[in-house]
Amino acid sequence: MEDISIICAEGHINGFSILPTFVKHMRHKSKQQFEWAPSSGHTLTEDAKGVSKLNDTIYGSNWNHPVYSTERLHDKVTYVELRIKERGNILFFGVSKTKKVRDATFMDPSSCICIYADATSLGSQCVTVVDDCSVRPNDVLGLVVDKVDETITFYKNGKTIARGTRKPSQMEPMYLVMWLYYGNATVELCEQFPFESLK
Repeated sequence: MEDISIICAEGHINGFSILPTFVKHMRHKSKQQFEWAPSSGHTLTEDAKGVSKLNDTIYGSNWNHPVYSTERLHDKVTYVELRIKERGNILFFGVSKTKKVRDATFMDPSSCICIYADATSLGSQCVTVVDDCSVRPNDVLGLVVDKVDETITFYKNGKTIARGTRKPSQMEPMYLVMWLYYGNATVELCEQFPFESLK
């Protein structure tokens, strides 16, 4: 009933004109829930949705030790949101082909499609920048991996900021991945901007 009510609100009463909208909404219903896997130099919240990087001489202020999702992206369309919290505004975030990516290979599109959270995104060979990619605490980064349309798209607070330079089929199997730079940097998976509202 939830899907039908959304469709009727956005489509037409005519059964033929409603079909494309019906297909769109059914295709974009991703039910997969993600958690972060334990990673050296990071602590997880009890529900494994939040990550904080340790602040010491080994792990603090460097790009070593990425954090991955526990599961690969298996839905046809995946939508994930990441809230930036304390000191988490310097990071790479996206998808990787494996859970064994070498440290600091976030700008190698053969391994990862990641966005770097600054105005122009350092990982320009991985993404085509559309708008300012820099983030501040409480901003929300969004990621849509669409295996039907073969696109990887990044959002900030619901607005498109970059598009991946490779197709999802070129990145299989895919996992969420991120690198936090600062010690004490904290981020968390969240649900803030509905998929249907993305621009």
